[in-house]
Amino acid sequence: MTIPIILAGGMGTRLQPLSTPDKPKQFLTFFNDLSLFQITIKRIRQWLPTQPLLLLCQATHATLAREQLLQIDPAGQHIFIFEPRAQNTAASIATATHYCQQHFPKETLAFIPSD
Repeated sequence: MTIPIILAGGMGTRLQPLSTPDKPKQFLTFFNDLSLFQITIKRIRQWLPTQPLLLLCQATHATLAREQLLQIDPAGQHIFIFEPRAQNTAASIATATHYCQQHFPKETLAFIPSD
């Protein structure tokens, strides 16, 4: 089994003024009324339709991430890890890897950025 790990962190600084700390680029709508985050999830669901999704994002974006996820994948299995503060990509990967070692020790991990 492959565990898709969606990296949805970010501070909203690279695509200003569209992207803000409250709504960074991965949660913005650019194409077909879907955010980059939602497009990533739809793409993963074509490849792994029933696997649990492990999603990492900042705690400040928890509500936004849940809302956008439920709009396109309401019946899917979702595991959220909310980071208390912004981290770099390596720290997020380490956090997800540690979680998966405890809960999915023999599974393959696929890290997928959402932006």
